[in-house]
This record gives sequence, C-alpha cells and structure tokens, in this order.
Amino acid sequence: MAILTVEHLLKFVFETTTDLAFVPSLAVVAERGRHFELFVGLAQFVTSLCYNLTDALDVELFLSGRQWHELTNIFTVTYGLHLCIFLMGNRHEARDTVLRYLSFALVWIAQIKDRYWMVETRYTAYVVGVFVLLMVVKLVGDVKPPPFQRGKVLRGLGSLAAAAAFFYLSLDDEHDPYRLFHGLAQVMVGMALWFMWQAFPENLQHTAATTQNMRLSWRHVSVVLLVVVVLLVVERGRHYQDVRRARDLAAPWDEHEDHHQQQHQQHQQQHGPPRQVGDGGDEVVQSQLQDLVKRQEKLETLLHQQKQENDHLKQAWVKKEKEHEAELQRIKAEQRDQQHKQQELEQKQDVHHQQLKEHQQQQQQQQQQAQQQQQQQQQQQQQQSQAGGGDVAAVVSSSSEYVVRGNKADVCVTLDKDTNRCKYHRCGGSPDTDAMAPYGLIHRPESLRTSTMRISGQRGAGSGCLVVHKYKFIVTHVLKSGGSEIKGAFMKWLCGNHDPTCPGVYEVDNCAPSVRAHPDYLIVTFVRNPYSRAISSWAMAVDFMRDKSGTPTEFSEWALDPDRGSMKMGSFLASVHWSPQAMFNADNRGCPVFDFVGHLENLNEDLVRVSKILDVPELIDASVNRPLHKPRVNNAGERAAKEKGSRADFYTKEAAQAVVKRFKEDFEIFGFDTQTYMGKQMF
Repeated sequence: MAILTVEHLLKFVFETTTDLAFVPSLAVVAERGRHFELFVGLAQFVTSLCYNLTDALDVELFLSGRQWHELTNIFTVTYGLHLCIFLMGNRHEARDTVLRYLSFALVWIAQIKDRYWMVETRYTAYVVGVFVLLMVVKLVGDVKPPPFQRGKVLRGLGSLAAAAAFFYLSLDDEHDPYRLFHGLAQVMVGMALWFMWQAFPENLQHTAATTQNMRLSWRHVSVVLLVVVVLLVVERGRHYQDVRRARDLAAPWDEHEDHHQQQHQQHQQQHGPPRQVGDGGDEVVQSQLQDLVKRQEKLETLLHQQKQENDHLKQAWVKKEKEHEAELQRIKAEQRDQQHKQQELEQKQDVHHQQLKEHQQQQQQQQQQAQQQQQQQQQQQQQQSQAGGGDVAAVVSSSSEYVVRGNKADVCVTLDKDTNRCKYHRCGGSPDTDAMAPYGLIHRPESLRTSTMRISGQRGAGSGCLVVHKYKFIVTHVLKSGGSEIKGAFMKWLCGNHDPTCPGVYEVDNCAPSVRAHPDYLIVTFVRNPYSRAISSWAMAVDFMRDKSGTPTEFSEWALDPDRGSMKMGSFLASVHWSPQAMFNADNRGCPVFDFVGHLENLNEDLVRVSKILDVPELIDASVNRPLHKPRVNNAGERAAKEKGSRADFYTKEAAQAVVKRFKEDFEIFGFDTQTYMGKQMF
C-alpha cells in the first residue's frame, strides 16, 4: 500500500465522499417501489465508491481499479436508461419490466464490445440512442402524457448540463490533479437523478397485464431488437467494406498488371501479333513496347537497389553475429575466471578454517597446560608449607604464573619501592639482574592495573582510544606513532568501516576514563623509534609553517629547540605531538598503562601476534591474509624522507643529542638504541 499523502486525502474528499450524492435519489427510488432500479442504483453506488477509493488512495479492494471501473460503467449506463424508461411513463407493468431487463442486457453486451469504454463507445452509444429515441417517441406520441412536474424536470436537466461541463473539465488530469471537477460532476449527477426521479408526483398505477398488453409489449421489444439487428448488419457491412478497401490498397500493382494484360490481349485479337517498326508496324505497339522497356529498366534498377540493400544487411548481420560471438566468448572467459577465483577463495577459506582450528586447539592446550602448572605449583607450595612452615615466602615463583589471557607473558614489571620506579624484567627473574625492554605481552600485577597515562587521547581531537566491548580490549592512540592507521585497521577488520561507533562491537572514547572504567580490558599500544618520530613531528611543523606562508627551518636546527622561531607549535593539541610516547603509555613512575606493546617498525608481525592473543577470528584472518602493506604513518614525514633520501641523513650529532635528551624516557623504557639509527652511528 502506498504512503498516504495530502494529495491522496484531497482526492478521497473530492472523488469518494461525493458518491454520497447518489443516496437521496436511491431513497426516492425505494419509496416508489422500483426494486430493480434500486438494485442497479445500489450496485452503481457501491462499484463507483470502490473504484474511487482505489483511484484516490492507490489501493486494491479485492478487484483492481480497472475492474471496478468496468463494473461502474455497466451499472451507470443501465441506471441512466432505467431513468429514461421511468420517464416514458409506461402504464403497463409488463412492458416496463421487459424494457428494464432488456436495457441491462444490451448495455452489458455493448460494454463488452466497446471494452468498457477503454477503447471506444460506439455500441454503448447505439444502445443509449435507441432508448432515448424510444423515450422521445413515447412522450411525443402519447395522447395522454404523464403528469410531469415541470420545475423538477428543468432543475434535473440543468444539473445534468452542469454535470456534463464538470465531467468534461475533469478529463484533463493535469489541470484537475485532486479530481475536484470529477467530484462536482458526481454531485450534479446526484442532484439531477434526485430531481428526475421526483418528476412524477406519485407512483403511476400499473394496470393488470392482459394478454393484449403482453403482445403489445413484446411488439415494442421486437421493434427494439429489429433496430439492434439492423444496426449490427450495417456495422458488419461497414466492416466488410473496410476489409475490401484494405485488400484493394494492398495490391495496386497486381490490379494494374491485370488491366494491362487484358488490354494487350484485346489488342492482339483486334490487330494480330505486333509487327516490326521497320516493316511499318503500329505506333501504338511501339509505344507500348517502349513503356514495357522503361518499366523493365525501372524494375531492374529497383532489383539492383534491393540486392545492394540485401548485401548491406547481410554484412551487418555477419558483423553483428561476430560481435555476439566475441561477446559470448568474453562472457564464457569471465565465467571461467570467476569459477577459478571462487575455487581459489574456497581453498583459501578451507586453509584459513584449518589454521583457525589449529590455533584454537593450541590455545586450548596452552590453557590446559597453564592450569596444570598452576595446580602443580599450588600442590608444591602446600607440601612445602607443611614441611618447612615459614620458608614458603622464600620460594621463587615460576614463570608459569605470568599468564595473560591464556598466553605466557614476554616481560614482567615490578615496582621498586626504594626508587618508586617500575622496572621491566624477565618473568620469574630478578628486576635488577634480568632487565628487559617491554615488548610484546606484558604481565602487570593487580596493584599496577590502576595506573593512568599522563596524556590522555581525546575523542574530539581525533586521538581517542578504540574501546572494543565485544572482545574486551582497548587500542590506545599515540600521536605520531601510526595511531590513526592502527586504530582504523582494527575498525575496518571488526566492522568493515571507520565510523567512531559500531553498536555492540566498539566505540571511540577518551583514553583515561576508558582505561579506569575497564580495568579488566587488555590494553594494546604501539610505539615508534624516537628518532623517526622526531622527524615526523618536524614534518608536521613544516606543513604548519607552510600554511602561514613562512620559510621552514632545517631539522638539524629545529631539533635543538622546537619551541623557538617561526616554526613553534602554537596550540596545546599541536605541541603534544612533540611529547614523549611514555606520556601516553605510562604514569609518572614509569609504570605501564598497557598489556601489549608493539613496534611500528614491525607493524604487521605485531598485529598478527596481538590478534592471536586476543583470539578474535576476524582479526586473525585480516591480519594474516590482508596485512597493511604500506602503513600511512604521516604523509608529511614520508615526503620529507623521500626528499632527503634517508631519515638518518637528517641528523647531526647535536640534533641526535637533543632528541635523546628530549625523549630520554622513551629510550629508557622501551629500550630503543640511542647510538645507532638505520645503520648510522649517531655519536
């Protein structure tokens, strides 16, 4: 069903509600006891109402709008003819009854012949004309005409004329889109019927139908049928004339040839066979021969033209056939390629499913082993507690305790109470003698899981954290360390888009509140060599300077003091790009606010590993089969590096010392080499 609009409502008011104008006339018909007219009138009212509803509201009520229209045509014309029969003032009930049933049957047949006014109205017009003619003859020839009420007859005729005018205006849908004139026409028709059915002051009293009256009635009916038969015969004659005329027009050349042949035969019978011109032959024969020669030449010319046209058509057909054949071959080749690609895809999917299955089995085995080791450790501790009492505290915990999400941790962290600084070391080893840089999976004790980063990424500034509620992990956004690319990759792999929200899967929010609100979530971060990150920050300052139409400073000078000169990063949001990465990943004690740390230099390998740790099938599939071949770290940095040749060539000894001093905490915590960068000795 179509959506109701103001146009539908206006059409409903003007087109459908105006059908109620027929109700008063039906009441008069019921009062006068004319039951057949009442049936036809009610049928006309119902079918018209249904048609107007389907047309106004664009709906289907059991039948289509066209079918309701066809029924409305039959009952409308019949209802009008019954009014004509009523106005005849027949005093014989039998005659009146026969005419009413006959009119209904003839209208139905005529409407079928005319295809319900959808093609023409000829036969319906014939039937209406016959009954109107009978009414006029009856009224004119009646010695004692019925007692009409002249005023109501005139009002009825006036209303009928107004209805005809409004109906004519309603035929143009462009100027009557809401069917206003159609509704006015229905109101006028209803008024006309109401006046006409009251043309007699009371019901005419029908006399008893006698045999003579019945004969007279059937005599009138016979006259009507005879007129109809005559009209049909005339129509059939016109049809045969049209067929004959078409046949004559279709073969003018054959008729001309036959006529010429007859003339030629008559000439030979009268004058004998044609003679040669040199022997004194007839000039008429010579003229006919010349005509024949000209006609023959003309026919040969036409034949030649037709042959050329046939050749052109044949060539075009051959060319088209070749094109179709080539197109068919191309389609077949595409289908073969598609089938081949489908087979390769199915094979890859099978391999991927097998890998996932193996990975899940490995995860289950690791978890089972970890549980078994924990149980063994607990049993050993209980045995030692029973045997030695207070010596339990001296037992060094094995590395099997340091498990994060069912995976063995790579690095552990311990808070040194003397220095109040966190130390990173091999799990199970000493923080002083087994120091390790945090890389990979980090084990944090519960006492350190409440740490908060010093600089929190902000959602409004585009550096918010990706909080994945479905799988309970958070991806932090470290500025100038590929944060946008990494966060965008997780968004695309998880939901196929880069929208800030994916209902039921993830959202992008401010980092610090998200970390505090979800202490049980695994926190993932990526860091970058400070030497590379400093060049990227300088390139951003170069773009900032170019926007102000200034002259950029060389990196070797800018690195000594980024906050001076024309390339000073003015706003807070710009200056944080130059802040150490530890500000985004650790608190003021150097304690981590992350559970997994990857390096941008090993982006794809670390993405695969963290995906397997998270045990998310879609992430494993995407990181393995759709790696980030060309991670977009920073367009400005890439352009600057290409112009210089190598990032290491940016550095002088003084610039390297300045970068090491500014990013001292990054070098110390994450273990990046200060002496060598991209194969170049910095000092």
